[in-house]
Amino acid sequence: MVVPRPSASAAAIVMCLLAGCSFEGMRGTSDSGQINVQVAVGSGQIVELASGRMRIFTTGPLGEVLSDQSVADFLGCGQANTARVRFDRSESKWYMAAAERTPVPRICFAVSSASSALSSWYRYTFNTEAGTYPNFSNLGFSTDKVGITYQRLQEVSGQGPPAGIFLIVFPKTNLPWGGPLAVTTFLFDGLLLAPGTTLTPSGGDQQADPTLYLAGMGGNNLRLWRVVGGNPAVLLSAINVPIVYNEVTPDAPQLNSIDLLRTPGGVRDVVVRNSTIYVSGTSACIPAGDTALRTCLRLVEFTRLPGEVYSPGNDIEFGIPGQYVFFPALALDADRALVVGFGASGPTMYPQLMVTGRRTTDQLNTLKTPTVIHPGQAAYTNGDAVVDVLEWGRYYGAATAGADERTSFVAGAYAPFAVYPTASPPPPPRPAQYATRVQKILDALF
Repeated sequence: MVVPRPSASAAAIVMCLLAGCSFEGMRGTSDSGQINVQVAVGSGQIVELASGRMRIFTTGPLGEVLSDQSVADFLGCGQANTARVRFDRSESKWYMAAAERTPVPRICFAVSSASSALSSWYRYTFNTEAGTYPNFSNLGFSTDKVGITYQRLQEVSGQGPPAGIFLIVFPKTNLPWGGPLAVTTFLFDGLLLAPGTTLTPSGGDQQADPTLYLAGMGGNNLRLWRVVGGNPAVLLSAINVPIVYNEVTPDAPQLNSIDLLRTPGGVRDVVVRNSTIYVSGTSACIPAGDTALRTCLRLVEFTRLPGEVYSPGNDIEFGIPGQYVFFPALALDADRALVVGFGASGPTMYPQLMVTGRRTTDQLNTLKTPTVIHPGQAAYTNGDAVVDVLEWGRYYGAATAGADERTSFVAGAYAPFAVYPTASPPPPPRPAQYATRVQKILDALF
């Protein structure tokens, strides 16, 4: 059945295309793992993560490289899967977390000792139970606590502790000097939250709320939890909303290639500003004017009222006819204007990076007309003339910045012109190539 979808509003985000508003991030290949782009901004610096690497840039002049290294080496772990980074403006600290499978199954976490990402960092690890390993890690915080989620998976199917989603929570009290952590853990066993649960990246978006939010969509339900207290933390279910939601997404085609992109569904981001909460995800839908199932953006808004009552607001499932859109990353600025960075691909286009958003004055359930941050330049392919489904990642990044928190940054990936160390490309199958872009979005242009 074709379900009507909200159309984009006529207005668009006017891109700042000057050299001081956008810059190239990192380049990589498919043999370095999932792309999974993240960005955080604070204290005159930008930290971008992609495919297990981290790069620190300046905010002024924009995009000058200060540091480039492996996330695993930085965290002191053997691997750094699904790495996340946040800047806590109220504490002037950076946080980073990632999942390691080998040689030691554990979560690796680090916090900066000062406001600069180039300062020394304190490092912590959280081992998983024997026979299990962590994946799909995520990171969030409130005014008084930090939370990390991950999926606990079995090394051998059917053996060892059951698979489930873990939440690790600890107060910020000892973080400034690298002291011991008072950890509380929760296991969400058997809940339909695949492919991952997302904690609110509340740094810079929520300054006066000690509540940590956790959201998941699956089984035609949106679940929202809140975590209060710190030692020990207490997990409370805040809302359970029935929604029409299909997280089983089709693979995305691309121009001039038989290879497809795997762009899985599920929750991708949760942001909070004062009493406004937005949850985003990748879903499957049939866009208005289309007849085929595509990947779409799902955005759900709540307003928190006195007495912990949650009033529904915007509920948007946004698709573009003939295109596949995915991985909506959210930034919610001081005016509660929502910026949404996302990826797109399709049979008539190469994988590209786009942005949309909305203001509180926009018509309900509408988004700005999407704007291309960087077009795709080639297909993401290994060139072996066999239909392959290539991992494109699971998430992009967005953050607010500036003294007035009315500037946003979006980071994501696109497929660039392939570059090889020799005049001729190596024989197939060869690693597919990607590049990332970081875009600054000024409030005046939104």
